Amino acid sequence: MFAGMAQLGGKAVRTIGLARATLQLNWKVAACNLRRLVYLKEARVADLHAWLLASQRSVAVGSGTAKAIEHALKRWPAMQRYASSGSLPIDNTPVENAIRPIAIGKKNWLFAGSERAGRRAAAILRLFATAKLNGLDPARWLADTLEKLPTCPNSKIDSLLSFAYSTQC
Repeated sequence: MFAGMAQLGGKAVRTIGLARATLQLNWKVAACNLRRLVYLKEARVADLHAWLLASQRSVAVGSGTAKAIEHALKRWPAMQRYASSGSLPIDNTPVENAIRPIAIGKKNWLFAGSERAGRRAAAILRLFATAKLNGLDPARWLADTLEKLPTCPNSKIDSLLSFAYSTQC
């Protein structure tokens, strides 16, 4: 029984891997190949759907595998939207990677010492995040800004912000 489950799980991983590989094509194809990409995605998703339905009948009801298959089938309309779109990502990994430092920072701010210190830490993190979003090395931008700050007139203080700095470089 466990060997069959392992084989079934391996098939699921390979099928999802094919869908993921097709997703990676999404970022590499030109706009003229978009329709072909959508066709490939739709075909892979149709194969996955047929496999899920067939596998659902062969696994024990209430097992972890059965629950995983039911979960996928309940969300099938979302998978079809993904397949029919050329721009929707299959997962949110890039977003999770982008917000991970903020989530970790929030946990660390609990130990900032006081609410006021936590607010200061959040302000500094916002400055670093903005610099990074503008394509700058945050540490280099901060060092340069701190060097220019004492001689910068109040009327030009906005020129030290990272979004203004990125257009000057």
